[in-house]
Formats: sequence, structure tokens, C-alpha cells
Amino acid sequence: MTLRILDDCLYVGAGPAAAQMARDLQAEAVVFDVLRACATLTTLLASPVQTPVWVSDSVEACRRVQASLWPDVRLGGERNSRPIPGFDFGNSPVEILRRSEDLAGCRVILTTTSGTRALVAGPRGHTWVGSLTNLQAVIDQVRTWYQAGRRVLLVAVSGQVDEDPWVHEDLYVVLHVLWHITPASIETWAPDLAARWERHQGEPDWPGVLRSTSHGQELVDLGLGEDVTWIGESASLYPWVPVVGTSAPPDPHLAPVHRP
Repeated sequence: MTLRILDDCLYVGAGPAAAQMARDLQAEAVVFDVLRACATLTTLLASPVQTPVWVSDSVEACRRVQASLWPDVRLGGERNSRPIPGFDFGNSPVEILRRSEDLAGCRVILTTTSGTRALVAGPRGHTWVGSLTNLQAVIDQVRTWYQAGRRVLLVAVSGQVDEDPWVHEDLYVVLHVLWHITPASIETWAPDLAARWERHQGEPDWPGVLRSTSHGQELVDLGLGEDVTWIGESASLYPWVPVVGTSAPPDPHLAPVHRP
């Protein structure tokens, strides 16, 4: 299942293609790729790089832009969780923080296996970046839209909406956002999680949650556990929700992302 309808204004989608549904729904789409694209992107936008930061679904497009248009651009990202040969940095918020001075003033393109593909697929000006790193800002923004009667589609990039949220961190975080806004819907959908969050005032052990999912375990096994821990410890670090802008890209595979 790729879409679940909670009510007339609130939807949950799964997979990169789900962001496209926001066009037909005329909804705001918030894309969650918690490990690690959205954390890397929010961290880039908090660093002294040029803005907007560009995202792409294509390694070839990144190299094409660097070769023909922006020879000084810095390329970052991963495929299957591994750094891309010839790129300047990986899909790692910890690496961004460590290399902040090296990237200062640089123009940047980020491409990842799934997260940036979902951001590029969504409607420009109505697709937003959701992560643990800006969790409270996302909750506040979604609540504002929902209370105003604006349709909202929350996209968990990994998994399917009918799968166990303990397995996929993106769906877990989406349900946690919804629990803050429409707790009754989560009491029906995932009663065990709702009861757990109620007992603990809604603050999970985020590092533990991330390390327990299949993707989190994979990253730890690849030696990337520092990213997993940092993201878990950095919940609500950034007080804003980046948006995919409407500026005309230099390549159809690119989309600009900036802080609102």
C-alpha cells in the first residue's frame, strides 16, 4: 500500500513516487528520509554554503552540470548508502559539520538513492523536507496547515504504509508527527506506539529507535553508526522546514531547496 487516507485533509504516502500524489491531491507534501538525506540536507542549509542547495535524482545530471555549467560546484551523495566515486562528500550530516569550512561559499548538489528522488518528484513550492533534525518545526507547520483545512501528504520514503513502523524509521517518525496532531488516528493505527509515547510524554529514545530499524542496522554495519547516533541525538535541532523552490533549474533533474 502506498497511500493511507486519515481524513479529508491528512494523507500518508510511502516510497519516492508518493510525493507525486501531492499534485493530484493539491496537498503540501512533507518528505521524510530520516537516514540520511533529509538530515544531510537540513545540515547543509545550516552551513555556510551557497543557497539554494540543489538536489537531483541523477548522478549523471550532477556530473553534467559540473562539466558544462558549474565547474566549481561540489557534488555530494550516495548510492546504496555508499559514497559516489568522484564526488566531494557523502550523504552524511556529520561529514558536513566536519567540513563546514571547506564547503563555505560553495555551490552544492546532493543526490541520494531515494530521498532526493522524492523531493525532485514532488510539486515545486509545495514539497518540504522533514527529518528528525527539524522535527518540532515540522510538527508545528503540519499542525498549522491542518488546522487551516489545508491538505497535507506525509511521505515516508522507506517501506509501505501498512508495514510495521518499528521496521522503517521514516514511517515511525511520520506516525510520531501525526500523534502530536491527531492522536486518535495513531491510537487506531498503532495503539502500542501511541501508548508508549503517552507514557514517555512523546519523547522516544531516538538513537535507539534508529539503530533498531533495518536501515539503521545496515548503516551501523557499514561503519556509519556515527551518523545514526548524531541524527538521533539532534531531534529538533533546526527550527525551520526547507522547501523545494520554483526557480528554473539548469537541468530538469535538479530542484532548488532553500530555507523559507
